[in-house]
Amino acid sequence: MIGRYCPDNLLMHCDLTYQCVCGTECPLLETMHDGRPRAAQLFLRHKDGERLPVRVRAVPLRAADGSIIGAVETFDEQHPTSHQRIHPNAEAVPDHPEQLTGLSDQDSTQSYLQACVRDFAEERIPFSVLRIAVDDLSGFRKTHGPVAADRIVPMVAVTLSKNLREGDIVGRWAEDQFVAILLDCPPASLAEVATKLKVLLDAVAILWWGDRLSVTTSATGATVGPDDTAESLLVSCGVSRPGKNSQLVANDLREK
Repeated sequence: MIGRYCPDNLLMHCDLTYQCVCGTECPLLETMHDGRPRAAQLFLRHKDGERLPVRVRAVPLRAADGSIIGAVETFDEQHPTSHQRIHPNAEAVPDHPEQLTGLSDQDSTQSYLQACVRDFAEERIPFSVLRIAVDDLSGFRKTHGPVAADRIVPMVAVTLSKNLREGDIVGRWAEDQFVAILLDCPPASLAEVATKLKVLLDAVAILWWGDRLSVTTSATGATVGPDDTAESLLVSCGVSRPGKNSQLVANDLREK
């Protein structure tokens, strides 16, 4: 941001309803106008392109006579919290990160899901599964090249991991697909999470040869039921079976 104007909107601040606040409800601008310190929960775009949840604090800068000559804004990264119940079987699963994104690989994600199903059968600990797909990643790769694709996929992954609650699990299932396991997440909350993530992921962008490149995403989900297996939940979300690498068409978000 050094040497750049705040109205350039490089940070692309948006509020908890995912509305852009630059120029309308900007904490920094409001503090410069009235001199009152303020704080807000916002999302901003990191210089690498991912979306991060932050707590923003703005304080005025004053001259010796008390007049406002500017303002300072600070950002503290925040992680969503929850009070979900512990999944004993899932917590015992060894995690193996996938190389490009650092998220759990497909085998680990499958093992986590099977363990959560066992926890539901034994302890009735509820959870939901969400499949997030990058739309037409093959077209993006063809247009902009494989290096650009390998740059933007990790940005999607980081945005996912940073905006899920502590304790939720997300892994990379295929080249263009991620699977998130949301603990203590009923159907109504699943729809809210899917909407939130889609808005944040669609704002992810990378700088590439002077252009700002972005992708769109789609989400499908299911909530565990008494007769579910790991495979049935994945099928309900439109996810290919383990080991398959087929391209899938996104279905509408629905509860199991």
